Amino acid sequence: MLRGVKLSRPSLVMLAASVEVATGAVLITAPSLFSKLLLGGELGAEGTAVARLGGVALLALVAAVWPRDGTADPAALRAMLFFSAVCALYLVFIGFRAETVGVILWPAAIAHGVLGLLLARAKLAGGTP
Repeated sequence: MLRGVKLSRPSLVMLAASVEVATGAVLITAPSLFSKLLLGGELGAEGTAVARLGGVALLALVAAVWPRDGTADPAALRAMLFFSAVCALYLVFIGFRAETVGVILWPAAIAHGVLGLLLARAKLAGGTP
């Protein structure tokens, strides 16, 4: 499935980070919309506050991992790999455990899974970042 995909480490980290920029922006500006699309339900005041804080945290993660000078730090690759893998697993868990799911839950789980696989392959390949 991923055999023909060839992306450099910096490109993969930038791709993964770009997705999280968009997610962070939506969490900050429209947390209830994000919750409805992902989980199929609205947020209360407390959930909205936590979602916005999560959006800020995602933007901080992106600032920390964004490739500089055309290279991706190995720690950035590890961080995005860990984040993508854990998100994929948690979204799958939610999908099987939740009574309701939103329209983007499964696509988000698959996207995080694919990104995680690509990042893992880049990490295993080693070499120059």
